[in-house]
Amino acid sequence: MTPNRTCEGQVALVTGASQGGTAIAIRLAAEGAKVAITARTVEGHERTREGIEAIGGECLALPADLADPTGARTELAARTEAALGPVDILVNNAAVNGYHPFDEATPEALERCLQVNLWAPWELMKAVVPDMCERGAAGSSTSRPSRPSSHPAHLSRSTSRRRAASTARPRWRSTS
Repeated sequence: MTPNRTCEGQVALVTGASQGGTAIAIRLAAEGAKVAITARTVEGHERTREGIEAIGGECLALPADLADPTGARTELAARTEAALGPVDILVNNAAVNGYHPFDEATPEALERCLQVNLWAPWELMKAVVPDMCERGAAGSSTSRPSRPSSHPAHLSRSTSRRRAASTARPRWRSTS
């Protein structure tokens, strides 16, 4: 099956690209996107980068620990834009869990979950969605839900520029 190249000329930023995001990043590249990947592990970056380059795609690997609010995550959008162009597709795939009984959870574990699952995606959306809207790149999907969700749980798993934009700006615009 040959990809349709529906992302030709677009730039994607994929977090958590060393594990679950690997397939997403490779598919976006197969569809024609230039892909910036981020994850904590260098080994995971290399595996994903090799997969993208094996199909002729362009990849930028940006190691970052999304749990660190003052670390490399603050520069992901700017570094992606400087190297590949403005972000058209944001995939907030990185996640950590803290499935422990309440009385066993530590403040450190809770803070890590909040940083990776809530704050990092929110900061990345704040960094890219306004520019997407200004360029007219956001909110033009014809395959979105009839009423975009503004539920906070959806903020951590934006799977496309359209989803990120409709979550960040819950307004319905007809495409007809």
